[in-house]
Amino acid sequence: MDHIFEARKQKIGERVRQALGWLARGRQSSDRADRFLHFFTAIEALLSSDDRNTPIIQNIARNAASILDDTPVGRENIAKTLKDLYSTRSKLVHTGSRNIGDDQVSELENIAHILCWHIIDRTDLSITVQEFQESLQKSSYGLPWKEEEKGRIPV
Repeated sequence: MDHIFEARKQKIGERVRQALGWLARGRQSSDRADRFLHFFTAIEALLSSDDRNTPIIQNIARNAASILDDTPVGRENIAKTLKDLYSTRSKLVHTGSRNIGDDQVSELENIAHILCWHIIDRTDLSITVQEFQESLQKSSYGLPWKEEEKGRIPV
């Protein structure tokens, strides 16, 4: 727990702490649009990188898919789901559209929770964000993420 709540800067534990804070804010909000934005912010806190050559949703979708599934089809489905949800987020932020259904909010909340759980359970939270990103980049080429601990967490 110290690696989360007493995390040092640029460690993955710090990112997890930030994500857990956004998840809590999302759960506390009564407005669906606010909840949705908070849950996406939690995912961005976990998975965003300094890579300015790739759109943020590409990084997030690829990294989340690598964490959540080891199969190409599973990864493709997860990435597509996140991209579709991000499109909804973009409409909310850029056009002011507040047309968000409970099912979209619930789906995004579940993804954010599962991502947090996988990272907490499978990662040394004292590693740097850069080391974490490197492990995700390697797995994005088709390798399993954290193979040695595969199967410990239900999805």
